[in-house]
Amino acid sequence: MKTTRKELFDKAWEIPMTKLAKEFGCSDVGLRKVCVKNQIPLPPQGHWQKLSFGKGFAKPKLPQANFNPDISIDPQAVKIAKQAHQDAVGVETAVKSISKPRLTIAKNLNTPHPLISQALNTAEDYKRCLTLGRKVGWGSYYKLNSKDHPPHDDNGKLRYSIRDGCIPMSVCFGTLDRTLRILDPLLKALELHGFKIRLTKTGKYDQKELLIEKDGEKIEIFVREGYTRVPISPKLRSIAQTYNITCNEKENFANGLLNIEITIPGLYRPTSFKDLKKVSLEDQMDLLLQYMLDGPQLIKDIREKKERDERERRERYAVDSFNESIIKSQAAQYESAMAEVKLYQELQELDDYVTLLESQMADFSEKEKELGHFWIRIVRDYAKRANPISKRLKQLQKTANASEGSYYDQWCKESRQYEKNKRDEADS
Repeated sequence: MKTTRKELFDKAWEIPMTKLAKEFGCSDVGLRKVCVKNQIPLPPQGHWQKLSFGKGFAKPKLPQANFNPDISIDPQAVKIAKQAHQDAVGVETAVKSISKPRLTIAKNLNTPHPLISQALNTAEDYKRCLTLGRKVGWGSYYKLNSKDHPPHDDNGKLRYSIRDGCIPMSVCFGTLDRTLRILDPLLKALELHGFKIRLTKTGKYDQKELLIEKDGEKIEIFVREGYTRVPISPKLRSIAQTYNITCNEKENFANGLLNIEITIPGLYRPTSFKDLKKVSLEDQMDLLLQYMLDGPQLIKDIREKKERDERERRERYAVDSFNESIIKSQAAQYESAMAEVKLYQELQELDDYVTLLESQMADFSEKEKELGHFWIRIVRDYAKRANPISKRLKQLQKTANASEGSYYDQWCKESRQYEKNKRDEADS
């Protein structure tokens, strides 16, 4: 929902925050944060109680009254921010409960893991590529090194990929050492607990794949460094304009905050372990290690749950289809009954008609009577065979005396029941 700064200021002094938050579809705490962020003065505590007695505090002037931008209040964004805060508090509590950490981060890399050594070698190649490219110009560089392309720039960071024989990472040179010192003990601890960590070639074109697996269950990892949008100074912009270089108002720069994403197959999104305000990533290493150790069993549980849900879905579908066939069969019985009623009424009229004919043949000759009675016998014989009552009684007796497995009609079977699970109750 969109509003302006002045409109939000006026509403904040006309409607209590709890009621105003419902209008915007968010919590009063989230709306209060939006007001504070946009320098909107709010009524002091006790204002609405005093106002009910005709008093209350005087409405102040809005700071920077001429500044009136549009304000977007996204309820979903407020919920996400609230959930992120709760997750951060949960991580802080979990870290405090750790008495003896299992993983420690060394100040230097001694006997690093092979994947860590490969990342260091790749970083040296990147530095050499960048130095040569800036020295001779990228046009000349591509001519001299057609197969040796410079690293991919990702918002001021460099992308290390599986193709390079590295753990997937997106970090700058300044953060690389810290990143590798965090990953090195993690990889070694995983191997001590039975994980296999290796690079393999898969597919038609021998593409590389990083396998972090145990008991046949694979886990993916990706390390990402955050970035911050920093305004470009007027001096740099003027220099860029002098040389006809495109320069944005803000540029992205790596900020040194690391985020390790663990992807568990079957989960909706990766689980992130990242630097927080009060807890660094180094303090969360035991939580990260335990999560990865529990990963294989978690994957199995997710798979079993999916299979169980699929079986229940099929059973639910079979029950619904069976009950639907019963309903259709019962409806067909009603239609048949209505047709039988119509036929029965026609036979009754036919019997009255034939009886009337018999009474009118009293004056016929013997030969005429013989022919007339012969015709009446034919009609009554066909009417008897077409009698719906006798047919229906025979059909009911046949169905009742047949074994249950040989029932031809669905209408005489009982409806099946399905016990709802929690998901069904939520859907209903």
